[in-house]
Amino acid sequence: MEDEDVNNNIDETESNTDENEHTVGDDREDIHETDHEDSVDSFSELRNVRKKNPCNTLISYLNINSLKNKFFEVADILYDKVPDILFLSKTKLDDTFTQGLFSVPGYRVFRNDRNIHGGGILCYVKSTLPARRRQDLEFSAPFESLVLDLVINDRKWAIIGVYRPPSVSDDIFNTLFVKHLDKITTMFDHFMIVGDLNYNLLDQQKGKPLLDLCDVFDLTNVIKSETCFTKIGKPSLVDVLLSNQPQYLFSPINFDCGLSDYHNLIGILVKGKTPFLAKEKVQYRSFKNFNESDFNQDVNFIPFHVAYVFDDPDDVYWAHETLLKDVVDDHIPVKERRNKTNKPAFMNCEPRRAIYKKRMLRKSYFTCKSSKNWEKYRKQRNFVTRLKRHSLRVYFFERCHGGPKSKDFWPTIKPFVSKKGSKDDPTINLNEENTIVSEQKQVCDIFNEYFINVAKDIESSNDNDFDDHSSILKIQDHNNQPTEPFDFKPVLSENVLKDISKLQTKRLQG
Repeated sequence: MEDEDVNNNIDETESNTDENEHTVGDDREDIHETDHEDSVDSFSELRNVRKKNPCNTLISYLNINSLKNKFFEVADILYDKVPDILFLSKTKLDDTFTQGLFSVPGYRVFRNDRNIHGGGILCYVKSTLPARRRQDLEFSAPFESLVLDLVINDRKWAIIGVYRPPSVSDDIFNTLFVKHLDKITTMFDHFMIVGDLNYNLLDQQKGKPLLDLCDVFDLTNVIKSETCFTKIGKPSLVDVLLSNQPQYLFSPINFDCGLSDYHNLIGILVKGKTPFLAKEKVQYRSFKNFNESDFNQDVNFIPFHVAYVFDDPDDVYWAHETLLKDVVDDHIPVKERRNKTNKPAFMNCEPRRAIYKKRMLRKSYFTCKSSKNWEKYRKQRNFVTRLKRHSLRVYFFERCHGGPKSKDFWPTIKPFVSKKGSKDDPTINLNEENTIVSEQKQVCDIFNEYFINVAKDIESSNDNDFDDHSSILKIQDHNNQPTEPFDFKPVLSENVLKDISKLQTKRLQG
């Protein structure tokens, strides 16, 4: 197994060298609007599972072996809101890679980095899911893990994404892994382990430590076929999805998406409806049928004089506003549209087709390992890399051509230079009396009800007398000190005009 990890790093180095409303329709609309033809989509299997089961929670995992060069492909399915939870291991990142580099609208990002030379795990969680990271339950080194506390259909789940380096001995695995898992089982009745544990479950001898663990904790692996295909050696089952509640899991996923050097993408659906992401609606005025002369004519006939029947200036203003607004609404009506999240321009069809062809040639090589098939795959792999680099180069040139004065310059550059570039979704989920509240209007009402009544009974419920408190005494002493009486000083209009003339209209005044 140690050799396999080394081969992964070598293969990546060689590759870099060679390459020089809450309805189902609301949340899944992006999938259908941006639907790709199966003939050019490397994630067609994952999309098909999502289309058939739009309401269930889709959890997936991939040993990606360096995310920085493959985020282009990963973002493709995230922008379409396909997986609810996506774990990526061996991300090979450190703190020099800001969160904004890997942020995707509608998802929260959790990271547990090692360094740029190996390891690391990252997780995308859809912002509508009532989930939180549990760092207190994460496995200690040498394991790399992320633990999520998640509620699905009123059932509390612990979703554990974990990577075990091949260098970890069986004794350490049996000691530390069992210790951490014991702690989790005392707090959760439902839990799931997804990741690469580097134990081949197709070989009884090599997979014995993990098989023994499954017997102790009554775990079932729902992935039954090979997940790892190396250049040398037989295919193995090292990427696993274990759970003590397999009756709630269905439709296991296991396919080669072409992103990892050797590993398949695996996934599972969990029974239970997940909260849907309501599309944001934007109001705008439509100028489609606007006629300037007709509009000016109607404005001239507005009887503004009737507003002065009111004595109160506020009522006069309201009358003026209402009369003008009626005319404006007739000529420039207010309409609504859904705020669609657009993918970056470099994520277009041309690179996607090339990536899919690379995946097919890779499959051909592993079906028939010949030098001819390998050479076809290698050339297509290098072509994909050149194409991605060209697309990114054109994208940045078009958005940053005008320099810092361009309106697109800083939004494009900021994620690369600042940790504030991340745009985590502000969606708030509440657990009210064991019921998950995801509707943001209901969340606002709950917060409003709480804060307007937070001090309602503070006087009646407080029996302590703070008359002698040190803070109260200091306030009293300060107020009792003699101070000059407050008085307005007369100001001449000439002085006001003089100060106004000194204002620089082209500069923001503080």
